[in-house]
Amino acid sequence: MLHGGARLGQLAHFERSACQRLPSVAVGRLAFDERQEQGSRQLEIVPILTRPRQIQRQTRVFERQVAQILKSRHPPGAEYNVQTLTAILDAARKISLALTIVLIVIAFIALLISGIGIMNIMLVTVKERTREIGIRKAIGAARREIMYQFLIEAFLISGGGAVVGILIGLAVPVAAQFFLPSNLRVPISGMSVIIAFVVSCSTGLFFGYLPADQAARLQPIESLRYE
Repeated sequence: MLHGGARLGQLAHFERSACQRLPSVAVGRLAFDERQEQGSRQLEIVPILTRPRQIQRQTRVFERQVAQILKSRHPPGAEYNVQTLTAILDAARKISLALTIVLIVIAFIALLISGIGIMNIMLVTVKERTREIGIRKAIGAARREIMYQFLIEAFLISGGGAVVGILIGLAVPVAAQFFLPSNLRVPISGMSVIIAFVVSCSTGLFFGYLPADQAARLQPIESLRYE
């Protein structure tokens, strides 16, 4: 029972017994239903209105107060632990942040490796098609046209890989859905699919710029002499 006519978010006292009153916080209005069952009284509490944001600022203060009360009422060697839902939520946020950072680092390494692979493929392509580049320049192809040609090829390579990766990524949750209960759904974010495609294509264009620029700088006469 709360005493003192406390409003929501204010400190009150919860009467646990006739001689024990615990400091508490009024977090909402409650509906009570007392009934007798098998010789023991049960109390059902149904929350009607809560305001957790008003309580979050005071949680740490009350946690320290409870710890001081336990320390004063127990011998020095007693073991006890004061834990609130706020501490659990903070731990969950830290774990989520750590996992996010790890996944970002893994994704960065994967993009770096794939970008280097695309650049090497394009460099080999430029080397094998040197005579073709010389012929195109000899008949009037501009430098930017040669560059656009190889940038488009790098875009197609990275875009094709992105499409294959997205399809595999979408197939995994769809396949896992058959092994999950019907009330559980694996969410798929459309924005994450778009971001993955854009980042993959941007990586291909970034690492494909060097081979494209190298192809655009070739001289027609030297290219035609290449064997």
